Amino acid sequence: PRAPAARRAGLRAAFCFPIRSARGVLGVIEFFTAEPREPDSALLGTMSALGDQIGQAVERRRDTEALRAKEARHRAMLDAALDCVVTMDHEGCVVDFNPAAERTFGYAAGDAVGRDMAELIIPPELRERHRRGLAHYLATEIPILLDRRVEITGLRADGTTFPVELTITRIDVPGPPTFTGYIRDITDRKAA
Repeated sequence: PRAPAARRAGLRAAFCFPIRSARGVLGVIEFFTAEPREPDSALLGTMSALGDQIGQAVERRRDTEALRAKEARHRAMLDAALDCVVTMDHEGCVVDFNPAAERTFGYAAGDAVGRDMAELIIPPELRERHRRGLAHYLATEIPILLDRRVEITGLRADGTTFPVELTITRIDVPGPPTFTGYIRDITDRKAA
């Protein structure tokens, strides 16, 4: 489209190449010169390959920025939740512990993450039951408590117990099973 303007300006040679990605053409880079030049197919091939590489780099950057934004939204959502959100891996270790869980159970997230969840927030008399349930699910993938609301007892850092409403879901991510517990302190509801 710029050829007539280039001629009026006295330019004698030009070439351009597209910046491409899997989503299509992102842009074009143009070069003009007043010196007459013969077409150089090797140079054009190199520049075409360069355009593809630039396009891939642009897409990677866009994907990275989109992922960061998604992770920020996810983190903000977890941080703003009124209910406790505790994520556990297939070995029973805490992977995530939101601010509501910190307030409710009395542990900082940094102290909770990586620890055995049963030892952290489950009363001693229920720990073996929890571990058997996890082992049963891992062996059979037959859920006993998944995707149901149950009332059970929670354990705070100071050793006190309190009634909670618990829902456990399996998170659909690649790799070994990961579970999230949504926990609500129902002390006031029970008192009422």
